[in-house]
Amino acid sequence: MKAKLYLLVSLLVAALVFAAQAGPTYASVSAADCYAAGTGGIPVLTSLDFDYTCSAAQTVYFGVCDSGGVPNDDLFDVRASGLLVSYNYYPNGTDEYTVMSQFQASAGVNTAVMNSLNAAPAIPATYSYVVSSDPNDVPTYLSAYCGTDWKGIGPGPNVSCDTNINIFTTDTAPSDGTLEFHVLLGNEASFGDEISVAAISVAAGEQLNNVTIPSVPSPRYMRLWWQPAGSSDWSLLTTQYWHGGGSLADEFGVSCNVSGPQPSYHTSFASAVPESQVCFDLMNGCQ
Repeated sequence: MKAKLYLLVSLLVAALVFAAQAGPTYASVSAADCYAAGTGGIPVLTSLDFDYTCSAAQTVYFGVCDSGGVPNDDLFDVRASGLLVSYNYYPNGTDEYTVMSQFQASAGVNTAVMNSLNAAPAIPATYSYVVSSDPNDVPTYLSAYCGTDWKGIGPGPNVSCDTNINIFTTDTAPSDGTLEFHVLLGNEASFGDEISVAAISVAAGEQLNNVTIPSVPSPRYMRLWWQPAGSSDWSLLTTQYWHGGGSLADEFGVSCNVSGPQPSYHTSFASAVPESQVCFDLMNGCQ
């Protein structure tokens, strides 16, 4: 009898361990459309597909983190239709952050893929993921499941400095108007998603020569937009840091390179590209 009881207890323990490591726990804590979330464990360096359902085509937001009892050991990313939409990172030995970005989801059932990125010392790779049409759902869910080492939504690794950017134009303004200097993380979906750092009023015939934009957060992509007086349309004044190819590092522009010269923004009014023709998803190479 004791042998049978011991066998039964052993089987129950084994089943519980397997469930904790392999089976995701799904949570429904939001009434927002497209909402899906899960916590669990997968073998390291493997992937997990998860579905989310939207009543209509719309923007959704993703987040992922290491949720296990061992802090700062598991790295993940999430991809939707092959595009990078979230990942976690550790800027030091005690803190974890998540990069949250957005995606244009279709109506109906959508599928995203979460990938384990490292052979962590603690097995399995323990995760929490969330997707929702409400961006507030992402930090709400992750803060509940990611552990005390999770510190929130972050802009990405190595973001710890500010820098000054100098602007030059090779020609003069064709009319009175406004220039706006923007910074972005590279996963924005539109002009309105970018962060405006400075606005400059320009007179017809004026040329910019070493105009300084101070305290720009780094590293970031940077963009200079032009709006003629009396117009509601914006156009991008292109620079060597983004338009027409090159690597993401080339496109980034603003860096934390404190030991060397910072990049400057060289452009022309003649290079203006209408907003409707501008690619925004630099994080994914504008696919």
